[in-house]
Amino acid sequence: MWDENRPELQYLGPQTPLQLTIRRNCSIAPRALWWLLGAMSGVSFGIGIGFAAFGAWVILPFAGLEMLGLAAAFYCMSRRVGDYEKFVEEQGTLKVEIRDRGRIREYEFNPHWARLVLREHGWERRLALRSHGRELEIGRHLPDAGRRDLATLLGHRLSSYQKR
Repeated sequence: MWDENRPELQYLGPQTPLQLTIRRNCSIAPRALWWLLGAMSGVSFGIGIGFAAFGAWVILPFAGLEMLGLAAAFYCMSRRVGDYEKFVEEQGTLKVEIRDRGRIREYEFNPHWARLVLREHGWERRLALRSHGRELEIGRHLPDAGRRDLATLLGHRLSSYQKR
């Protein structure tokens, strides 16, 4: 089992249209992330004020820089929370919608012509859909075992079209 919070990918048969959404693993909700930043800022500035009370005032600017850096990191991380890959099979096409950093891109593939490509780059596997000279990397938010499961699922779907 590759992640207990995600449903396992299952082959539903050729009669059931494919509808699958893969989301980035988010270990903490954005609102909780900002609450954590507030709590950490309070502790950091509290310690800084304590040192300033004893004459070491130079600690306060560094506490501010530390929290500014942490806030920037949290902001960058929270921008990626809504990223996803959505696969929808409708009217004889395989539609792939990818949201990456707030930008949504849509791709359409003819399942009769589309092929899955599984490449190994050292220790990492990459999965892509290829058709008519275009290649789209998919399964970016999944670990290797999840990419294997996705390759199996999409492989079954595409092979059912190619047998027709």
